Amino acid sequence: MRSKKKFIVLGISLICVALFSVISLFYLSDNEKKALHCVEDLQNNLKSPDSLTLSEIRTVQEESNIYTYITYSAINSYGAKIKSIAMYKNGQYLGEHDSDVWYASFEETNEIARKKGSAYVLANSIIRLEGVTINVEKIKLRLLFQK
Repeated sequence: MRSKKKFIVLGISLICVALFSVISLFYLSDNEKKALHCVEDLQNNLKSPDSLTLSEIRTVQEESNIYTYITYSAINSYGAKIKSIAMYKNGQYLGEHDSDVWYASFEETNEIARKKGSAYVLANSIIRLEGVTINVEKIKLRLLFQK
């Protein structure tokens, strides 16, 4: 009788843990919701939306602006797989990264900041930025269930 109660308690505990895990996969934080909005926009504007593969998503807050950077690959109109980083500011698409700035040194980045403004450099120096890394698997799962 005692072992039966232990088995029931263990079973209920396992069910609770599994339920909590499933719920936490579907719950999105504010940053994750904003990132999901940007990923949906990106996917809708691709020539081959189903070819989108997410690698990394990061958000950075600068003053009252939230910048979202999506590292992704997709099939272009020529059938080639390309890899890029889409940049968003407050949910609005800014463009793709500029590779000559992307690999610039810290000093070169500061010089570009003086010439082009901090938002441009912020969008092109993600490697040096502290920000919030978004759980890509949660975003992928949400996109999968929206189809």
